[in-house]
Amino acid sequence: MAQGLRVPLQLGPADSLFVVFRKSDDRLHLISANPELKVRDITDHEVHVTAFKNGVYLLKICDGRTAEFGVNEIPSEIRLTGGWKVCFPAGWGTPDSVTFTKLMSWTEHENPGIRCFSGIARYEKEFKVPGQWSRDNSTLYLDLGRLWCIGEVLLNGRSLGIVWKPPYRVDITDAVRPGSNRLDVEVANTWANRLVGDALSPEGQRRCRTNITGSGTPRKPWREVPLRESGLLGPVSLLIAVEKTVALPGNSSSR
Repeated sequence: MAQGLRVPLQLGPADSLFVVFRKSDDRLHLISANPELKVRDITDHEVHVTAFKNGVYLLKICDGRTAEFGVNEIPSEIRLTGGWKVCFPAGWGTPDSVTFTKLMSWTEHENPGIRCFSGIARYEKEFKVPGQWSRDNSTLYLDLGRLWCIGEVLLNGRSLGIVWKPPYRVDITDAVRPGSNRLDVEVANTWANRLVGDALSPEGQRRCRTNITGSGTPRKPWREVPLRESGLLGPVSLLIAVEKTVALPGNSSSR
């Protein structure tokens, strides 16, 4: 009779990992959990999780135990609306800076240099954080919504890391301050849009040189390839997540 292994994995969107088979491991692990939960640790007595939304959650453990708990203390997110200053590097047919009244793909902009821009652009914005958002058992996150294709977040001059897959979310707890804050998001896309733009431009107006003549799309030259949406697409929001310790059956209730 054929035999096999069943391996429980907890992966987020676009996540990947290596699976290495060693000797038997009897450590406890989750069989299932809501995707809105981030499981930080699990012991024989309790599970430590981070919750991003209010609701009722169910955890299933590999030994057959289950634990149900609720979260109701998370305040509504704060959406960062209004205009963004967007700065572009010189020499690529774009203005030094423009104001986006709303977040949109560069490919939707009226300026042809921005539509076909490839490289790194910097988004700048100031926002305020209510003082009551500071709590002992909570973590404050900045959620960028969507972007293409990679971004770095800087808050009050401090880099908080690079995001490249959903959720495009960073922990800003140690960098944020009550009142006014300065946010910079640097977003880079690929060279594809500029190569399309060059293919559609007279030779004297092209911005880059390359020996890559094929677009990678079968039977389509660069001039026929659709532009790839790029930039910070949003919506951008401030979120509070709460830390919970959930007791497993046979112990005291979650706190």
